[in-house]
Amino acid sequence: MMPDETSSDSAPGGLIGWFIDNHVAANILMLLFVGGGLVTVINMRTETFPSIDPRLVTVSVVYPGASPSEVADSITSRVEEELVGIEGVKRVISTANEGFGRINVELIDFADADEVYNDVETAVNSLIDFPPEDAERAIVNKVRVTPNVMTLAIHGDVSEFTIKYWAETIEDELRQLPGVALTQLRGIRDYQISVEVPESTLRQYGLSLQDIANTIRQFSEDIPAGTIEARQGDILLRVQEKRYNGFEFEDIVVRTLADGSSLRLGDIAQIIDGFEDINLVSRFNNERAAFIDVRRSESEDTLSVANTVKQYLETVQLPNGLQLSMQQDETVNLKDRISLMVRNGILGFMLVFLILLLFLDLKLAIWISAAIPISFLGGLLIIGNLGQSLNMVSLFALIVVLGIVVDDGIITGESIFEAQEKYKHDPHAVYKGVMA
Repeated sequence: MMPDETSSDSAPGGLIGWFIDNHVAANILMLLFVGGGLVTVINMRTETFPSIDPRLVTVSVVYPGASPSEVADSITSRVEEELVGIEGVKRVISTANEGFGRINVELIDFADADEVYNDVETAVNSLIDFPPEDAERAIVNKVRVTPNVMTLAIHGDVSEFTIKYWAETIEDELRQLPGVALTQLRGIRDYQISVEVPESTLRQYGLSLQDIANTIRQFSEDIPAGTIEARQGDILLRVQEKRYNGFEFEDIVVRTLADGSSLRLGDIAQIIDGFEDINLVSRFNNERAAFIDVRRSESEDTLSVANTVKQYLETVQLPNGLQLSMQQDETVNLKDRISLMVRNGILGFMLVFLILLLFLDLKLAIWISAAIPISFLGGLLIIGNLGQSLNMVSLFALIVVLGIVVDDGIITGESIFEAQEKYKHDPHAVYKGVMA
């Protein structure tokens, strides 16, 4: 006797079979995916590209006037020898340039970056007679990623002093904004005060350039001068003689003459309060400009930081002839990809619904189509709680998976409809269609 196609086989098993027999659990899981997914998406951190830990510790030393060979002998070679044996260090790479030495310490996988950083700092500080007397203090830094969010351009047909003043003012105000971790001003020369003394004047007063330099250094310092104990508490003393403008240097006394008068720096030197003598020209819209890079910390949301900066741009007030413009916005591509995913999701939902509605069944079309947003919200719920973010890479993956889900939805719906038509009185026809 041939088996009856309308008869029921054994009860379905596995996870799918369990959910078929437990409708309440399936509905609760669906509501969890929808509700939790929506909350996760709203609070999910966005960034242009996923943050990558460079696992790098750097040691840098400024050694003014030293040649690359001198930097290598007295700085980079000594640091290399001290760092090679530290646990957690993969390799040490050093670079010696004129007046500057840099040592990059790469970490092995899964090494504790904070522990290695402390060991490197301790090793550098324990070196005897390091750095050399004429060099600046060694700086040990653990490299952290601060992704760029946008670049602003302040430009106009004004002087370089005006551009720099307002660029520094805007940079200070940007640092006050929530989420802005770092700003970098570029495209503008640093201030520099140059002192030019004619050779004939030096001979006339028996001076040398080294004498002038020592005098300026001596009378332009800001150093602590001890503590005075009093009944009201300790009083901190500090010598605040640091000078910041050219006219302040003119009053420095270089020497006391035989007649008791004072020879001041302004009497013998030309003091120029200007900028560094380097070739640097920055233009934006054919106008003099300076650029400010706005960066965020790893934990901050890219779109939130961008919106905060854009709101600031609407409120900032500048003098006539000066403008603040958006030179580059890193969030444009991120927004475009989010918009692409949303559009594709809506089109996919409509495509599945219409095809299943026209060729199969209304109820089947509704539930198969609903599976698309439910599955995506469930996936976002999981990756969001694992600490992942919405970025260019994850959005690309979601767009690719969206096509797979749409295709599978249509195929699964057609298979279920065929099984229901074939096994009209079988309560497990849906299970057979899914597993077919």
